[in-house]
Amino acid sequence: MRWRLGVKLALWLAVGLALVFGMVSYWGRRVYRSTLEEVSTAAAERMGDVIKRATRHSMLQNNRADLYFTIRTMGAQPGIKRIRIYNQEGRISFSTDPAEVNHLVDKTAEACYGCHAQSAPLTKLARPDRVRFFQDPHDGRVLGLIHPIENDSECSNSACHAHPASQRVLGVLDTQLSMISADAHVAAYARREFLLDLLGMAALLLLCIVLVWMLVQKPVRALMEGTRRFGAGELAYRIAVRSSDEIGTLAESFNRMGTELQAAREELSLFAQTLEQRVQEKTAQVQQAMTRMAEMERLVSLGKLAAAVAHEINNPLAGVLTYAKLLGRHMDRERARRAAALAGASSSVAAPEETAEQREWLAIIEGETRRCGALVKNLLTFARQVPIEMVETDINGLLERCLRLVQHQLELQNIQWEWNPDGPLSVYCDSGRVQQVFLAIIVNAVDAMPRGGLLRLDSRLEPAGALPERVVIEIADNGAGIAPDVLPHIFEPFFTTKDEARSTGMGLAVAYGIIRQHGGEIRVESQLGQGTAFRIYLPVEARPPAPEA
Repeated sequence: MRWRLGVKLALWLAVGLALVFGMVSYWGRRVYRSTLEEVSTAAAERMGDVIKRATRHSMLQNNRADLYFTIRTMGAQPGIKRIRIYNQEGRISFSTDPAEVNHLVDKTAEACYGCHAQSAPLTKLARPDRVRFFQDPHDGRVLGLIHPIENDSECSNSACHAHPASQRVLGVLDTQLSMISADAHVAAYARREFLLDLLGMAALLLLCIVLVWMLVQKPVRALMEGTRRFGAGELAYRIAVRSSDEIGTLAESFNRMGTELQAAREELSLFAQTLEQRVQEKTAQVQQAMTRMAEMERLVSLGKLAAAVAHEINNPLAGVLTYAKLLGRHMDRERARRAAALAGASSSVAAPEETAEQREWLAIIEGETRRCGALVKNLLTFARQVPIEMVETDINGLLERCLRLVQHQLELQNIQWEWNPDGPLSVYCDSGRVQQVFLAIIVNAVDAMPRGGLLRLDSRLEPAGALPERVVIEIADNGAGIAPDVLPHIFEPFFTTKDEARSTGMGLAVAYGIIRQHGGEIRVESQLGQGTAFRIYLPVEARPPAPEA
């Protein structure tokens, strides 16, 4: 037998109902029996009073024949077991059962010890103390009630059989009633009560079984069916919710779980279908990251080479520039001397035009030498060989200053701009060099939009996560964009797509070096014909990195 939940509930309900109805039936029988005993006791009390009143005259006249006749007549009534009178010594002076006359009463017998067990005098006993129930061997249960025959003034003063006034009790009238009829009523009541209890218990049990089936068994079986079908893979199966109780809430949760599982399975299926594509995408991202790392390593190596070359050619350039200046000064003194000599000399002295041409050559040498020095300085900046001075700087103020510097050029080229600062943003940096970075990128954006366009500047605070808190500056344009084959080389020194007369190719390289000096990062995204976006990440608490060995 499968012990289902409904069977268990039905069995426990049956046991509980049996206990409850059994207790109720038991106490009902006790109450009914007690009520019948009280009614029988009251009847015995009235019977004793009637006998005493009916025989009072015969007792006062000492007419024993009339007394005994009256008592015998009343004792013949149905339900009366016996009536007897006995004196103080316990000797039966009269009884409806003649065999008992002149016999002493056994005070220890069941019919007597109930009254004699009381410590109070007979005249002081209340009715419950004068009542006794005992078992007769032939007639079953018997109710006995004693009535003391008191010595009143009429009896003590009577001339026929005077008793002294000091004698309070002359005898005892013992009335005994048979309880057969009452016990039969109790038995009949118990049988009817038992049948009614069985019917009531069966009706309640049937009602409880129906309720358990409707409210518990049926919803639970629906949940079991849903669980079975879910286990078989039918995730689209849903349970009908017909109530708002705990089982209804459980069904709703079950349906919600089914919806989530179905969505998860669909997502896993879709993921399995697109796994190859995702692997290719991740592979491309990894390759792109490796390419960026290779570019970074190449730029670092190039920076080291640039620093070494700059140190090697800086001193010769300084010497060339020094001797060019000395030669110019010497030529100036020589020209002055010649001018003084010309004042008194003949026209055969050489003209000073030759000296002016030499001075032009010297100016070219000096200009180109200074240009080489500027290139060496930029190389040293790119290679992080120039110390920086970190101070607290307002990034939005720097960007606004850069916009003012190029505002005239923006207006000339019909370029619109958007400036979206995100509150006050302060970082520790070298403000002059960071401004140089912003200007270099803004100028490149302006050059990428010769026929007009939109320049957008954004600044915001990047939420702190695995990395330290950083400020993000985005400079974007909708110009010509950068070709994919050119994009990996834009931070290399001397690399440029502009006219060599307008650019040395060091702007973005120097900007890259400055940002690396601040512990930051530059990222660029570009598409041909759609524009370019530079994102500069600066740590709020920027500290220059340790110099490389």
